[in-house]
Amino acid sequence: MAQTVTKAAEVKTAYSQPLPEPISFSYSYEELKKGDTVPEDEKPKDMEELVVNYVNAKRNSAARAKAQVEALEAKGIEAPKADDPYVITANIIRNFKNAGMSESEATETAKMTLGAKFAVRS
Repeated sequence: MAQTVTKAAEVKTAYSQPLPEPISFSYSYEELKKGDTVPEDEKPKDMEELVVNYVNAKRNSAARAKAQVEALEAKGIEAPKADDPYVITANIIRNFKNAGMSESEATETAKMTLGAKFAVRS
């Protein structure tokens, strides 16, 4: 029989930035047990035990993510917008690093690419 599981977590960074202080939050989800009926839309095509473990991990992750966003928003911390210069710069640097550049090469290339729009948080 499914049961409600409540967990506690703490976040020390948000949106690639350290927080001034850790934010604690809790979240809940319905955890299934072997023998429970798994909703069709949450069921992978595999063995029952795998299905139950998969669904519980998915529910745990979704509940944690939702509670984390709520906890951050309660402290006045919101996700940056895609057009935020810091987000753009971080994405470009990450892409250059994924292409094989070192951190310093990626940063310098991003500076040259973005010019006056280059923005990093110190």
